[in-house]
Amino acid sequence: MKKLKTIFLFGMVGLLGLMINSVYAIGNEEDATLETVVVTGTRIQQRIERVPANVTVIDEEDIKNSNAKTVVDLLRSEEGIVVRDLLGHGKTAQVDLRGFGETGPYNTLVLVDGRRVNEIDLSGVDWTQIPLEQIERIEIVRGTGTVLYGDNAVGGVINIITKIPTEKLTVMAGALAGSYSRHKEQASISGGHKNLAASLFASYDSTDGYRDNGEFRAKDIGGKIVFDPTELLSLNLSGSYHSDDYGLPGPLTEEEVNVDRRATTNPLDEAESTDQYLKLGCNIDLQKYGSIVADLSYRDRKGEAQFPDPTGIFPQASNTGSETWAITPRYVWDGQLFNHPNALIVGIDFY
Repeated sequence: MKKLKTIFLFGMVGLLGLMINSVYAIGNEEDATLETVVVTGTRIQQRIERVPANVTVIDEEDIKNSNAKTVVDLLRSEEGIVVRDLLGHGKTAQVDLRGFGETGPYNTLVLVDGRRVNEIDLSGVDWTQIPLEQIERIEIVRGTGTVLYGDNAVGGVINIITKIPTEKLTVMAGALAGSYSRHKEQASISGGHKNLAASLFASYDSTDGYRDNGEFRAKDIGGKIVFDPTELLSLNLSGSYHSDDYGLPGPLTEEEVNVDRRATTNPLDEAESTDQYLKLGCNIDLQKYGSIVADLSYRDRKGEAQFPDPTGIFPQASNTGSETWAITPRYVWDGQLFNHPNALIVGIDFY
């Protein structure tokens, strides 16, 4: 499937920030909250009180203190977000921001480090390809963001920001177990030297599921490299590979639910998918003249579903695939204009 999309960006943020600052001055918010820096609301780094949008930040501490095992579990507890997960493992979960109902997944833009993960065929986001352990924070912007992000951002934007490797050598490994033969193993390592840092992670997730033929198996491996040759130039390279296979138990009638709600009428239906991406980014600091941020990414996704007929007369199969190239350069100037803080953003998103 091929799709070509271009989004032009042009925006200025400034005078409204004065009103927001006044509101925060009246309240008794803690300094730590006021100093929170977000990037999703205006596509540049700004303190949260200067962002002219309704923004919620779920930081690493919030994630550790939650009982969430997946990104979907974490989002489920947020105000204004409705999650529908028919299979129970998050693979085809629908996340609805601001009450769009059945069309919610098509009106909520999901980003990972600024990279779109919404499917171009409108099949919804595959939430299982985003390991919770690798997330630094999640920024949720409620309200339309189509001016800055284009389509899919009518209800809002969910930007998932992953951890950045540092010089400190860190090795982590963990495992969990739960109901219905659920178990997950994951490991990661990160570290660096001087102006070069890198990280690598891998995980395996498996469950038999609540219903018959509701099993799910997923493998993930990925990494990130950050190189800062000078104080004014930063380069980064990231990528990951995800593969899974799962059962498709299908719907039940009311009578069938009353007999056995865990049963399936499609014991042989199954599906599998692979998803891999590579992203190269750079940030050039022009000092008082602003900065240039540019990302180039490639994504390859394939899926296959089998619907066997026990009689052998009407077997069916479905195969899908998509390749997406994206380049998203933008120029940002943040400074004083008429004695007021302002930010100018000019760029283009080309897919």
